[in-house]
Amino acid sequence: MMSHGVCISLMAQGARAMAPPQSDSAVASRIAGCYELGSSWQSDSALAKIATVPRDPVRFELTKKRAPGWDELSASEHVVYFEVRSDSIAQWGRGLFTTWNRLSDTEPTIRVSRPLPMAGFALRLTLHKTDLVGTITAFTDAIPLDGKASAAHAVTARRIPCPRPHR
Repeated sequence: MMSHGVCISLMAQGARAMAPPQSDSAVASRIAGCYELGSSWQSDSALAKIATVPRDPVRFELTKKRAPGWDELSASEHVVYFEVRSDSIAQWGRGLFTTWNRLSDTEPTIRVSRPLPMAGFALRLTLHKTDLVGTITAFTDAIPLDGKASAAHAVTARRIPCPRPHR
């Protein structure tokens, strides 16, 4: 038997999935599109000690579509996860980055990641003209002997035309 409070909570979660807050929609409209990461980070040995660095160009699309399943898993009703499509790494398929979310209102800062992995990469990016600039962080929860479980490198994600047809 479901208590009244749980029922209301579930109904609120369902309602939350209808439309993102206006601030998230505005940021999504400004940054949605396809990007390619500059390659200088791919030769950073500190990143390579933490996670497998892809050798091929890393391209991804930031969409305005809510990421399936993340409304229910978000710890806050104010955090909206949008879908990321990536086809850069054959061994990971589309899994290098799967979601993005807004971190800041003042200057649109976003996190692009694959939530809940034990190791991988996350981007923290800010809109600069038509591109995104910031850092890529490699992380692991298996603390290495040197005690460094993460490493970061500056990156630029250059806006590129989305391939046609694109999903």
